[in-house]
Order: sequence, then C-alpha cells, then structure tokens
Amino acid sequence: MQIPKVGWVKFRLTYRYQDAEQGTSARAVHHNGRWHVSITTPPRPRIPACTGAEVGIDVGVKNTVATSDGTFIQAPSWTPGEQRRFLALQRRLARQEKGSKRRVKTIAQLAGLRRTLNDRRTNWIEQTTAALARMYDLAAVEDLKITNMVRRPAPRPDPDIPGSFLPNNARAKAGLNRAILASCWGKFTTRLADKMTVIRVNPGNTSRQCQCQSCKATSARNRESQAVFICIECGHEAHADTNAAQNILGRVINTNPETPGDRTQRSRQRAASTALLPAAQPAA
Repeated sequence: MQIPKVGWVKFRLTYRYQDAEQGTSARAVHHNGRWHVSITTPPRPRIPACTGAEVGIDVGVKNTVATSDGTFIQAPSWTPGEQRRFLALQRRLARQEKGSKRRVKTIAQLAGLRRTLNDRRTNWIEQTTAALARMYDLAAVEDLKITNMVRRPAPRPDPDIPGSFLPNNARAKAGLNRAILASCWGKFTTRLADKMTVIRVNPGNTSRQCQCQSCKATSARNRESQAVFICIECGHEAHADTNAAQNILGRVINTNPETPGDRTQRSRQRAASTALLPAAQPAA
C-alpha cells in the first residue's frame, strides 16, 4: 500500500476477502502503540446456519453469556500472573515522578497488558458469535441500554448540612460498571447481529419471570440468588440465567410466531449445540 509522503508500506492481511479489486479505499491509523490498515470492502454476507434452530441469549456479569439451551460462555480475562503484574505496574507508576523516562516505560508496559486483554476479548467475541451463527438461524437478545446502565450515581446532597453529600454507593457502582464493560455486551451483540438474524426484546423482568408456559408468574422472590431460580407459584427450579434466556426466546416466539425455525428441529439441535460452543461452568 502506498501512503502519501511515506511511500510503499508492507502490511499483513488479517481479514481476507475474495476479490482484491473490491477494496475501494484504505486508511492507516496508529492506535495503542500499533499501526492498523483499514480497507473498505463490501460487508460480508451473514452465515447461513440452515438448521431451523433458535436460541435465547442472556448476558450478565457472573456468566457473560447464557443460552436457552443451558450453555454458559465466559468472556476471557487476565491470567493470575498478568493480573499480579498489572497491579505491580500500577503501584510502580504511583511512585514514579511525572515526566520521567521510567514512568513513560511503565505506562507503555501497562498499555501492552491492556492491549493483550483487548485482543483476547475481541478474538473471543468473533469466535463465539461465529459459532452461534453456524448453529442457529435466529437469536433473541435483550435490548439493553448499556450507556444508561453504566452511568455514575447522582450525588445526594445532605439537607441538614449545606455543601455536604450523603453516601450514594459510588464506589460499588464503579465496580459494577467496570464488570459490565469488561463483559463486552454491546460489542458481542453488535457482532452477532452482523452474522445472523437477531431480534431484541424488552428486558423487563426476564430474570424474575417463570418460563413455564402454564405459570409465567413474575415476582422478585422467584430469584433467591444470582444463580438460583425457584418459582413461588409452581415450584419450577432452574439456573436463573438459563431461565432468563428461555424467557427472552419465549417473548420472540409469542410475539412473532412466523420466526424461522421449526420447534421440533430446534429441540434436536440442543445436544449438538452444547458440544460446539466453548462452554463454561455456570457461576454460582
């Protein structure tokens, strides 16, 4: 590729397209210590599963992805050694003088660790969404407003002491916000929609509603903990995230009975889907 004022530059294709003439333009950018070349090409067609299967997907912090078929998938994180190194570098950075060469080196090392984690999560998103697209013709997901969910809590002025504020759990909310952003819900859903048919549903009470067709009772008492769901009306027991994913899929089936996928054939696909997805143990 020829860059103005630079000349011819070699680069490695990480995304292959069928015809080299399809690239209409290119842009070279320097981001996070690395150079990237973005080539404009037509969007790739969606992956045709042709299985007739449908799946509901519930995203969370403890279990990043839970499907209506009972599969749990966890987003990758740092290894214990990388986590210890990151914390050690942060402590070193706090002691170093601003503007020093050693501080610049430490910042670069921290950026390298963050870059490694970001690459790992991006790869996980691409592989997981592609695996789902190859097994299911349709996916139902929650229409989450992630920007609103990660907002910092509003300050609480103290009515008795002007200029003072009451505790608003800002530190706990900051930790939850970091966990939500680390789970990559938005990027996961976006890439899934690029590869297959995705229908977004109202997320209200999906984790509190019993998925049994004859019950559908909704109560905060149904969910005893993060993982345990026991319906107070009919006694149905299930993992809470699996129950939520089944409710998400049920809302698509109830509102759009003509969705692609035969119910009998979808049931046959459940055993095969568990073997193909990168499964993880559900978090308790």
